Amino acid sequence: MIDSPKNGQRELLAIVGIAFLPFLMAIVLFIGFPSDEIPDETVNEGSLIIPPIQLAALNTAGLEADGKWWLIHAVEDKCNEECRNVLFLTRQSRKALGKNAARVRRIAVSGNELSASFLQLIESEHKSLSLVVNKQVIDAFATSIEPEEIGNYVFLVDPLGNVMMYYTPAKIGKPLLKDLRHLLRISRIG
Repeated sequence: MIDSPKNGQRELLAIVGIAFLPFLMAIVLFIGFPSDEIPDETVNEGSLIIPPIQLAALNTAGLEADGKWWLIHAVEDKCNEECRNVLFLTRQSRKALGKNAARVRRIAVSGNELSASFLQLIESEHKSLSLVVNKQVIDAFATSIEPEEIGNYVFLVDPLGNVMMYYTPAKIGKPLLKDLRHLLRISRIG
């Protein structure tokens, strides 16, 4: 039996419709769910900084992007017990990364000159920790999060120089290590 022209047109429309259906769904999803919103459920343990702080936009002497992930520890001029604990946990977290430890760099940033006792602690126990005194960076970190008190917080910086996440002293250790392992596993940079 010979197909009528209407049946052929219907088949052609069905084939074209099936081909364009994914594109139409993508457009509807893109318009209906803006990408700048954070999903309700995330797997990260740290707190996201939105929008991320771009270190290149700041006066970042000593903090030029080098293609590595950074753990920036915001320190006071003196190091109390909590500060010593955070330094220890970031060092151990980096070591626990094994072969990926070389992809992560630890940096302590202060807005003031550091005390002699703090410098001695770094020299004796944390030789791989870089020290930077830069008040502008500390101020930018403080204004990007709530509360603005950032003493002993650790900030995670991606290899492109974006400060994207922070950890309170209570979240440093296993939560930080979990996020680092996840990011290093999925990252193609750094």
